[in-house]
Amino acid sequence: MDQVTNQIESNPANWLDGHGSITELISALSENYEIECQSLFFLVLNPDSTDYGHKLDQMEIEMEGHSVMPMNPDLNLGFNSDGEVGRVVAFADNLTRANLIQALGDVAYVVVELNI
Repeated sequence: MDQVTNQIESNPANWLDGHGSITELISALSENYEIECQSLFFLVLNPDSTDYGHKLDQMEIEMEGHSVMPMNPDLNLGFNSDGEVGRVVAFADNLTRANLIQALGDVAYVVVELNI
């Protein structure tokens, strides 16, 4: 999705935990958390979904997703007028977009695989 790519490329530090590029983020995840990133996604999630907490836990615990929170928690991409949760998520497994869409269901507004 061009909107997501433009957001990350125009101000990567905002979305990549202060890092200037995806390469820097992956290096930091490896050095600081021993996460060998095999797949990286940008997600826009619906916090109003009744399954939000459960699906987020499933993604982070069962799928071992490491959420990289934006530097500005008030960032909004306009998918939910009451606000949504946009984040980059790193996985040690080589997941596909289809894997995440299936796992997250209606909690996910947008799932974009980032090139690593």
